[in-house]
Amino acid sequence: MRPLQATLPEGTEPAATEAEPIHDGSMADDDADRGADRSEALPLHTAIQAWTGREAAEDFAGVWIDQQLGGWAVAFTNDVDRYAAKIREDIHPGLAVAEANHSYTELRDIQARISREQMGHGGQEPGTVTSAGAQLMINRVTIGVFDPDEQRLAELSQTYGATAICFEIDVSSGPPSEAIETLAKASGWRAGLSEEQGSAFAVVEVAYDRDTAEAAWRDNVPDDLEPRDDDLPAEPGAYGGLDEVDFDRQVVVVWSSGESGGC
Repeated sequence: MRPLQATLPEGTEPAATEAEPIHDGSMADDDADRGADRSEALPLHTAIQAWTGREAAEDFAGVWIDQQLGGWAVAFTNDVDRYAAKIREDIHPGLAVAEANHSYTELRDIQARISREQMGHGGQEPGTVTSAGAQLMINRVTIGVFDPDEQRLAELSQTYGATAICFEIDVSSGPPSEAIETLAKASGWRAGLSEEQGSAFAVVEVAYDRDTAEAAWRDNVPDDLEPRDDDLPAEPGAYGGLDEVDFDRQVVVVWSSGESGGC
């Protein structure tokens, strides 16, 4: 989902910043990196909100720092040119202005409806709504949904408006304790690993196919590793095998770590 396209009047400087525009769309790490003059920026934000509440309460769609322009942006749903001229005259000539489809009040109302009607129902069942938040820069309410099918997404779109929402899909198979299955746990470093990594190390290797997983197993799992069926795989042992892995949806991860000490 692309952010709203805000524009400046030709020949004006962006409001409340001394930063160069960020043309690649990346976010600055902090105010120092983007060069914002906070002494001007914070009161200006307050002034914009007060002005929109007084002059454009029904049509106000949000205010934010536009990183690509390097200054404040404000959006309206109707009479955009009139609002743009007036707010630049009253507040700051370098305000960027965008046109939006949905007002801030409308987005917050949709967010509240979703929270009231959807969240907290269904537990971990597929299609459960897990979050909702108004995102001003894209003029949408984002809805987090756990493992939905197309019918569930269509239902939510029809209920809350396809142009007013977007989805954040969670397709994880469950909490880490349920999604991760330990196949083997071994003590000791495999040949060469300690010399390569030094006195303290952690190495993660991922096998996406059967052949690579078999090679990783040969390198890391001793032939004489004792079979175990403990509920908690805390002790060294063989808890499973590669035949239990579905490589269409799972991977094999080898985690190696160690630290030498003098005590």
